[in-house]
Amino acid sequence: MRKKPFLLFSLVLFILILLTPCNLKGAEFVFFLSGNYAGGLDVGDTNYSMEKDNGYLVINDSGSITSGSVSSFAGSQVGAQLFFTPHIGISLSSNIYFKKAEFDLDSSYTYHWEAIWGWENTENAAWTGTGDMQVTPINLNLVFSYPLFSKMNINITAGGTYFVTKLNMNTNIGYGNAVIQEFEGWTLMSWDWYILELENKQSKNFLGGNFGLDFEYKVSPSLSLRFIEKKG
Repeated sequence: MRKKPFLLFSLVLFILILLTPCNLKGAEFVFFLSGNYAGGLDVGDTNYSMEKDNGYLVINDSGSITSGSVSSFAGSQVGAQLFFTPHIGISLSSNIYFKKAEFDLDSSYTYHWEAIWGWENTENAAWTGTGDMQVTPINLNLVFSYPLFSKMNINITAGGTYFVTKLNMNTNIGYGNAVIQEFEGWTLMSWDWYILELENKQSKNFLGGNFGLDFEYKVSPSLSLRFIEKKG
């Protein structure tokens, strides 16, 4: 976990502990730790195109960067719940993943030029690259718990999520250009395309929401097992 989301999570958890009323009858403060497994993420694709016209030559180049499927990854969720009544409470939790999710990149490029005297040509190129991403969600939820049987409860959670994301991408793209030089009544022109190495590192934080449903089996008054289904 990065330093900033860890500090934010610790601060909110500390505030929740301070807000726990010692004289609130029936109040219950619960810490929990669970494992989770994530997959099926999509990074998305990128397309670009440019046109350059210097009066003698028109250059059109375009390309795309296509991402493969993101690798699955495992982690854990740590958090705390404060129940004001036997059925209603609030929950603060954060997911910690053990490694970055990785994906492959396929880049394609098309370079086309056409001169005023009628000549034209098209060239194509392709490359492969790699990328990885980290997502740290911090959830603040309202919790509703209802007993199904003597030792089993159903818990419904819903609320806001603060996502901390980090993305790294390394691949190649193409770039075409033409250069004109004029001297002593002569005009010289050269044109070609070049390989550019693209390294993209971005960090972005944004707000979202989540909804969760879990079944809780109480092994003892201080220990329980949960099966969780959650969507963010």
